[in-house]
Amino acid sequence: VVVEGQTVREVCQLMEVGPTALRRWIDQWQRKHNPDAEGPPIDPQARIAELESQNRRLKEERDLLKKSIAFFVRDNDRRNK
Repeated sequence: VVVEGQTVREVCQLMEVGPTALRRWIDQWQRKHNPDAEGPPIDPQARIAELESQNRRLKEERDLLKKSIAFFVRDNDRRNK
């Protein structure tokens, strides 16, 4: 796409990958080969919302892991008696 000028659609069909993955790879390649180029501007409110959502999900995962550990510790204690 970048070097030979093929379209994303052509390369997706050739490589049997989706356009989202290919565009992500193109962005990574461009950042690696042109580190001075800026990415798209980031909306601070959208970024905050994204981080809050991620934070909420991580807290839920942490709580689930705590409960799982407590369950296995109790189960292991019962077996050892």
